[in-house]
Amino acid sequence: MASDGVAKKQRLVLLDLLRIVFALLVYARHSYTMFNCNYGLVLNYRIYSSTRPIMIGFFVLSGFSLFYSNSDKTIQTASELKQFWIKRLIAIIPSYFLMHFLWIIFNRGQFKDWLIMSPMEFTGSQSAYNSFFGILHNGGTWFVSCILFCYFLYPMIHTIISKCSSKKLIAVSFFLLSFTYYSDFLVDRYKLVNNYPNPFFRMIEFTLGAIICVLMLRIPEKDAWKYSSVIAVVLIIAAAIMHFAFHWSFAYIVLKLAIPGFAVLLLISRNIKLKGNLVISTLSAMSYHFFLVQLILWDVSAKVLNLLGLSGNAAKITVSLTCCTVISFLMYMCFDKPIKKLATKTLLKKKTRNEPVTNT
Repeated sequence: MASDGVAKKQRLVLLDLLRIVFALLVYARHSYTMFNCNYGLVLNYRIYSSTRPIMIGFFVLSGFSLFYSNSDKTIQTASELKQFWIKRLIAIIPSYFLMHFLWIIFNRGQFKDWLIMSPMEFTGSQSAYNSFFGILHNGGTWFVSCILFCYFLYPMIHTIISKCSSKKLIAVSFFLLSFTYYSDFLVDRYKLVNNYPNPFFRMIEFTLGAIICVLMLRIPEKDAWKYSSVIAVVLIIAAAIMHFAFHWSFAYIVLKLAIPGFAVLLLISRNIKLKGNLVISTLSAMSYHFFLVQLILWDVSAKVLNLLGLSGNAAKITVSLTCCTVISFLMYMCFDKPIKKLATKTLLKKKTRNEPVTNT
């Protein structure tokens, strides 16, 4: 591996495409389980079993993307920490709060619980209470709480992994990965509640994503395929052993190998020279809203179907997917972007006022 030189920053279109795919697969899972859409016996099973690997990928990708966008920065001083946290909050909190208020419009019967739990929702602390996962809209917004937890700790993660040697980072990765396997063993062995919405284990996935990015930036671009190929071969051998020795299902094997599998893709993300465009970048930016909109999507879709006098599986898929895309686009363009623009402008003005004046 190369030394600590940082590669020239470029837009990694593969990351945009992965976000879009993740969002669509989560939509497909929810449309199947919550709206009774049918994609065929085989696809239904594949879609249903893809949720956990996809959410692992979401957190790995989040850690990777965050380090990539901040790879040439330090986040150590009070000013840097404040600026980083404010920007992260601006990126996710406004849309999350909007959806929190929209949700109760369609679920007025739970107003009392909504009111009681709102302080917890506003602080993003619901993932600390594992039993809240299925109450209110937390079955769909727990990941916001987890990502806030990751963002809070990210400056420390950034500082540590930036200064670690590549060998130490690989050792840490093996340890963290092994610990996730061990935790899964404990859950199975003692019939515990699974770690799916647990912020601690999501932080491990997030940290592994950031470490993968550090290693990618240190690998010469021409050698990325070689390292990824080695990992891919090891994964294929491991999958074969798991299948023939333990008779594990394909879905379970994918779940177990999800993190190193995503590492293969992310390590070569610079080498995949895809031309980005406005449509791809916009859909990628909308992916977060695409997740959130599904909290109210099925009620909206049912009303649209009734209004149009439509029924049937194809109509349900078409209408729900169209509604999700349109509402996400409006939420992103008419609500999220203006707030971010205004907040960024305010921050820049404040930063300019606070800068010391020097005489020349």
